[in-house]
Amino acid sequence: MDESAGRHPAFDCCKRHTVFWNSTNPKFQWDSYAVKVRLNDYLDIICPHYEDSSVAPQSMERYTLYLVEQEEYETCKPRSKEQIRWECNKPDALHGPERFLEKFQRYTPFTLGKEFREGHEYYYISKPIHHHGESCTFPLLFRREKVSLIEQKRR
Repeated sequence: MDESAGRHPAFDCCKRHTVFWNSTNPKFQWDSYAVKVRLNDYLDIICPHYEDSSVAPQSMERYTLYLVEQEEYETCKPRSKEQIRWECNKPDALHGPERFLEKFQRYTPFTLGKEFREGHEYYYISKPIHHHGESCTFPLLFRREKVSLIEQKRR
């Protein structure tokens, strides 16, 4: 146990980073938002959610989220459907907001899992579901986030 920190080193392994993916998130008021993570950290994506009927169903935010390369991030144009990571398409779900979890790991046991490398940057963009435009307009049409996987400090 690390007496100076008062914590066991095993609990220092990873952090959870939470992003509320919606138009009212002040972190998305600018063109982009960056999160610095380490291997074994988690990214929680919380989708838009409406608990009452004050918003008409057609006005509820619904997004398709993509994991893309830097060029596609800068132009806000994913090149293929294979880049779709998640869909936030149940804004009025009774159980609460949809949540998606990304674990930044070097190797994954899952066939659809993503493997991440230290020192690389990973880019997420989103596009409203059922929107067919090509342009990138902020803050209503696209959301962008950059995740930098920083080097682990060796002990």
